[in-house]
Amino acid sequence: EAPMALPPPLPITGPQIKKIHTLLHRFKSSDQAYRELLKTHFSVDSCKALNVKQAAFLIELLEAWQTGQDRATPKQRRKIDALWNEVSRAPEGPERKKALRSFVKRQTGCDDVVMVPRDQVDAIICGLVVMAKAKAAIMQPPACQRGY
Repeated sequence: EAPMALPPPLPITGPQIKKIHTLLHRFKSSDQAYRELLKTHFSVDSCKALNVKQAAFLIELLEAWQTGQDRATPKQRRKIDALWNEVSRAPEGPERKKALRSFVKRQTGCDDVVMVPRDQVDAIICGLVVMAKAKAAIMQPPACQRGY
């Protein structure tokens, strides 16, 4: 007997769409930034293509940006992304972003880098620097094999 297929996820609701658009308006987000966010996190062009869980996550992201004063700065997020790209074994694209979100969740309990409180950012960056140094040490052949 074939295993039962899971039912498809529920589509985004009308109230969720309204909440997303309200937050975007309040945040004065550009349409380009919004579309980039949708493409980066969900691989879609419109919030109407999201399911209920994805929409809830997007709302959480947007609300975190609303209170961004105590969150990771854009510069810190770029640093984390750059370090993650250096140490991650996940393929580029959505898989790598998903792996970063999983790492951040394990380290901080936050669902995404944009939600990380500023006082926890240094711990993430330090951890990624240690991982990068360890990866570099593994990649470096011993001195006797370098031809010295």
